[in-house]
Amino acid sequence: MIIPLDYDCYKPTIARAIISVSQFQHQQGLPTSLPYRQFVPDAASILRAAKHSQYHGFQISSTELASSANRYLKESRWGQACREMFYELVETDADVLFGLIRSRVLKPSTLTFAAETLGQAKAQVEILELLLELLKHDSPVVREGAIYGLSVYHAERKVREELRRIASQDANVGVREAALEALGE
Repeated sequence: MIIPLDYDCYKPTIARAIISVSQFQHQQGLPTSLPYRQFVPDAASILRAAKHSQYHGFQISSTELASSANRYLKESRWGQACREMFYELVETDADVLFGLIRSRVLKPSTLTFAAETLGQAKAQVEILELLLELLKHDSPVVREGAIYGLSVYHAERKVREELRRIASQDANVGVREAALEALGE
């Protein structure tokens, strides 16, 4: 197979089929419209795959994910993580934003905005679970951003329970107030 096993999960089935046909044509000396080459995923592909990895039985190492996130940030038109990037990603490629958050390379001051913005993406179980994970982050500003991101999920029983717990137990008064606000109390 022409796709390295580590990267097989990043390729849609149809793309694997096209590349496999190209390889076969190349080996048979037949003309091909697709140049035969080995697939190497770009940084965005790896970040997108981070969203699906835990649900589809494959792992992306934290080192590879962090490296891809840093490469993506550096090569982006912004050159670094910023609100404008997050706003555009939530509209055009929320899976990349998910991967950036999962990569753990964002500083708390930007991670809070990323979490808040991710909450605006189309509701998905993976996003809900990532935002719930961020409620346990060491930084109060990140927990607060996660609360604002979760505000669209306020009808979910699991979210309401977590927000109530935070509203009564979090050490930071700002985080407690944000939880009460999200609960509408």
